[in-house]
Amino acid sequence: DWSSDVCSSDLTVPPTIWTSLDGTVKPGDKISASVVRSGTKYTLKVTDSTTSGNSFSTKQTCAASTCKNESAEWIGERPGINGGLSSLPKFGTWTASSAKVTGGGKSGTIKSFSDDEVTMEDTSHHVLAQPGALNSAGNSFKDVWKRSS
Repeated sequence: DWSSDVCSSDLTVPPTIWTSLDGTVKPGDKISASVVRSGTKYTLKVTDSTTSGNSFSTKQTCAASTCKNESAEWIGERPGINGGLSSLPKFGTWTASSAKVTGGGKSGTIKSFSDDEVTMEDTSHHVLAQPGALNSAGNSFKDVWKRSS
């Protein structure tokens, strides 16, 4: 599950399945997303339990040489506008929870794999959003808004 207080969100999946819910996610929406791979076919399913218009499913193909089935990501990003980046909406805190991965012959939570925490900064190195530590189960973390730009 991914609980969101943002106005825009991106789901990072294989390149041919990039999807955005620009402007339709509202504070308090509860969104779950999954990507299931079968060979070179990927199915992305997004369910917003509070705003039904945000729920969808798509199937795409991605060559094994491009989509190597080697990583999973939970990312909060600021929206792009006309080839640049917008100010980061004041989203408060969003939480990734119940996060699990099955891939490359291995299954588990985020902490079952090597993981990197990435802090969102602007070009002057001001922190815009700060991810927190994984919980003890290794399947949840919070991302906290710090500033717009």
